[in-house]
Order: sequence, then structure tokens, then C-alpha cells
Amino acid sequence: MSRFGYSKSHLYKAAFRRRLYLMRRFLARRGSTQGTQAPASQDVYWVGKGESTSWFDTDNWSSSTGGAGGYGIPSTTNPVIFNGGSDGYNSCVLTGPISVASLTFTEAEATVDGEFSQNAKAITCGTLAYNCPLAVSDGAFNEAINLTGATFTITAAEDALAFDSDMALNCAASVTVASAVALAGRVTCAANFTTTAALSLGRLIMSTPGSTMTFSGGNDDFTLISYTSGDWDGDSGDDMVIVSDDSSTWDFVNPASMVVSYIDVEDSNATNAIDATDNCNDGTGNTNWTFV
Repeated sequence: MSRFGYSKSHLYKAAFRRRLYLMRRFLARRGSTQGTQAPASQDVYWVGKGESTSWFDTDNWSSSTGGAGGYGIPSTTNPVIFNGGSDGYNSCVLTGPISVASLTFTEAEATVDGEFSQNAKAITCGTLAYNCPLAVSDGAFNEAINLTGATFTITAAEDALAFDSDMALNCAASVTVASAVALAGRVTCAANFTTTAALSLGRLIMSTPGSTMTFSGGNDDFTLISYTSGDWDGDSGDDMVIVSDDSSTWDFVNPASMVVSYIDVEDSNATNAIDATDNCNDGTGNTNWTFV
């Protein structure tokens, strides 16, 4: 018995609970994946009710919008949703790389900026959907996002999105962009690439010969900041196809000194001259393309 009337066993248990509490806080802040995981295949919502801002703090996650925390940390089978349910609570900061089934941002009146920070940690997910009405400023996304599923979908309604130049979007399948996007970083697409809105990319790499790039015609521009030889090249018997979505001219603001090969292109109004060599096909309506 201690001088304060507590038994030794009580003091030992209290000390153990204190150490366990401190260890959990340390693991959450450190970004350890150790901790309670959310039930497999269930939707998980960020509510930010934990003691830290870490993704790996179990109490920041719920089974419903704005619900009670403690549901568990999302893993590879969980769809993850940010939809404003954390208003008044913690924002989310990645303290380590993550892998989830899908990552969706959908919020009626606010931007993901301030609610989520990638913090230079890699994200792997099946699909990434951004359905917020306002812009993301530089910094919210600033490291590799590896998409293993079908699409990277943008449906934001108002201002153009602006992703950090350190962000690299690596897509194992199709890419669909349905709203204005300004991405200073690099996009690598292993299948078809489609945009139906104004689009600015730091760099676009089409990694699979024979894929189709479809750009919006009319008044929407496609701006490409940089190009490295081979980024768009097809292969012998497997040309890259570049077309307009409605057979009208699409404006291409391109870097100077572009050289491409094994490409079929039509309806492209390039700002700077493009040398199309090695079995390129000149469709209709191309401007500033020289086919050798």
C-alpha cells in the first residue's frame, strides 16, 4: 500500500495505462500503421476527432459523416471520403505513405485545402475523385499519387485546381478530366487520356503505345509546359492517336522544339512548331505540325 492509500497493483496498472496512452500518441504522430484498422471494404469518413492531425490516429475516422471517431484507420480495401464532416475539428496530415481503395473529396461549400495535406507522402489508391466546387492551392497535393484503378476524375465546378509542382500522378489505367485543371507536376498515363475542359499540365507521359489522347475542341485550351523526347511516341504498328472530342479544332499551347513519332493526329492548332517524324499520320485540321 502506498502512502496515498493505493495498492501496488493499482499503481502498476495506472503506470501501464499511461505508457500505453503515450505510445499510441507517439505512433499516431509518427505515422505508424500500427493501430486498429477499419472493417474491410467499408466506407471510412474523416471526422478529425482524434488527439492529433495524423491520418494514422484511429479516433479521426468514423463510419459516417460527422460521426463518432474511433472507427479505425483505412487500409487497402476501404473507400475514404472527405466531405466536410470534420468542420470544427482536426484537418488531416499524412505522416506516412497510405494505400486505400479510393479517395474522394466532396464538399458543398469548402475546399479540401485546409482539411487535407499530403505532406510529401505517397498515396496509392484505386481511384481519385475531386468533386469540390473550389480550388486546391499548391501544397495540398505535393507528392506521388499512384492510381491502380480506372480513373482520375475531376468534376469541380468553379475555379481551376492547382496542384504542386512536386506532385506526380501515376495512372495505371484511363485518365478523365471533366473540369479545369492546372497541374504543375507530371502525369503518367498507361491507357487512354481524355479531357473535356481547359487543362494545363507540367508534363504528360503516355506510357503505352496505341493509346488514344482525346482533347476538347472549340475554345478549350490544352497547355503543356514541358515535353521530353518519347513522352508521346507510339511504336511501329501501334501509333498513338490524338484527336478532338467533337472533330473541331483544339488549341494546343505547346513547348518549343517538340519532336514526335508514330502518331496519328488531327484538328490540332499548335502554338509552336512540332516536327512529326517516323511514320506519323497527318489527319485533317492540323496547324504548325510538320510531317516529315
